[in-house]
Amino acid sequence: MQRFLHLTLVLVVLQAIQIGVSGKMHCEADTGTSRKIIKLLDPNTLTCPPLIDDDERYCCIRPSESYPSYYCCDAQEYVEQTGIGFMLCLLIALLVAAMIMCCVCCLCCPCCCWYKRRNQGAVYNTVVGVPQAAAPPVPLHAPQSGVFQQQQPYPIYPPQGYPQQYPMLPQQSVPLLNPQDGYAPAVPPHGNQYPPAVPPHAQPMPPPYSEEKDTSYSRQAPLRNIVQLRKLSNLPGASLASRITRVEEEPKPLTEKQILEQKRNGIFTAEQKRQREAVGRIEKIEVQYRGLPEEVTLLMNKNISTPYECARHMSENLAGTSALARVNGKLWDMHRPLDADCELNLLTMKDADPFHANKAFWRSCSMMLGAVVQIAFKEKVRVDLHSFPSPNVKSGSFVYDVQLDLDEWNPTPDELKVLSAQFVNLAREEIKFERLAVDAEVAEDILFQNPHKLEQIPQIATQLADDNKITLYRIGSHIDISRGPMLGDTGFIGRATVASVHKLDSEIKNLYRFQGVALPRGFILNHFAYSILESRAAKLNKAWIPGRQSL
Repeated sequence: MQRFLHLTLVLVVLQAIQIGVSGKMHCEADTGTSRKIIKLLDPNTLTCPPLIDDDERYCCIRPSESYPSYYCCDAQEYVEQTGIGFMLCLLIALLVAAMIMCCVCCLCCPCCCWYKRRNQGAVYNTVVGVPQAAAPPVPLHAPQSGVFQQQQPYPIYPPQGYPQQYPMLPQQSVPLLNPQDGYAPAVPPHGNQYPPAVPPHAQPMPPPYSEEKDTSYSRQAPLRNIVQLRKLSNLPGASLASRITRVEEEPKPLTEKQILEQKRNGIFTAEQKRQREAVGRIEKIEVQYRGLPEEVTLLMNKNISTPYECARHMSENLAGTSALARVNGKLWDMHRPLDADCELNLLTMKDADPFHANKAFWRSCSMMLGAVVQIAFKEKVRVDLHSFPSPNVKSGSFVYDVQLDLDEWNPTPDELKVLSAQFVNLAREEIKFERLAVDAEVAEDILFQNPHKLEQIPQIATQLADDNKITLYRIGSHIDISRGPMLGDTGFIGRATVASVHKLDSEIKNLYRFQGVALPRGFILNHFAYSILESRAAKLNKAWIPGRQSL
């Protein structure tokens, strides 16, 4: 079979070479009729292709009942008639199968001669070791009491022993361990007697933290916050567990600033909760929104829903970019509850006319500057926030006036950088501005530690506030007085710098003016242009100075 396949392949290849070299194929005819047909197509020769059509290079046979006839045909018809294509496919399949069988025989079949030849000599023999005589045991620890006894050898199993198959090595004596090297002696040091063992305690000590009173455990430290381990090595007879105690650190005591801060925020939160509970039955209001992306009418909860929540009903992007609201034509905080049916407009920092949003931006920056100054100084420096004037964009800086317990303080560039970094960190926290309108008495309870705020509250309640209410704002734990409105949260501030600190000439002792400049989030400015704004903000702001004029 294999020889037949090889012969067929050789014939096909030779025929293909002959056709490719000569470009012609000879046709043999046994009858005159077939020869006449060939001559009719090509009277000169009996080969294909004829002169009429160069594509008919092959001889095909037309079967007939009397005798076959030959004619010239193309390659496709020749292959279909002779079956050479099928033979080639069959030959290729057989070659592939033969190659696969060869690979299997070479790699996997253990009975194949190639496999045996490849693994010839790779025999892995097991090395059998020669047994050695067991050394006599050496005692490392002395018995508790009594006479030392030589340890008896273990019985041999089986009793008659195993038959000897290999020559035994000569038995060697085990050298004695030297006690001077720190090892236990091989024989008792006092003849055949060990010294008497140390008698145990007559009465064991009570465990730690038991009801029995024991002065030896008075050294144990009380439990604290952080667990540590301490060994009490001077307790005689105590176990390892009783010599280890759990020790915790004491919590650090709160500073005076932290205590006052907790008290302020506690009163603010309690009043905020009281006002929310006073809402009572929930009523629905209609909020007609005017603006992008579309004008809609929303049904919201009276005295509960805020412009920020209305914006979230329409789009998260709208809620994130809305800095201020306008309710029935009046400026409104984003987190201030709506109290009636209204028409709502939302303002952003990128509006065509951002006048009101820009003023709210500078006002919010002034309050944030006061929060930074409140926490920036050490405990020994007393800080009393006084006030911040109305925002004036043309002045080039937002300000906050603060009274410090420092006679002559000129901040260094590094100190200004620290203040700027704390300002930026506060902006990145994206803390919302919480608004709360309270009575004058509640405002005095919240700001009781600040003498300047206590002096301002009665004047604000009678002259500037609506319905004799004081408007308070809170960001984080910082609470301050302002008429507002403020931004939605501190995240609207982008790049910011505390540019300078000036000591003011005022009747109030040690009154300093902190000044800064900032850009809204998303506004990009190159370093050179921003440095011009910083230089301008470093100059003394000409706003009203406390202590020179009446409020």
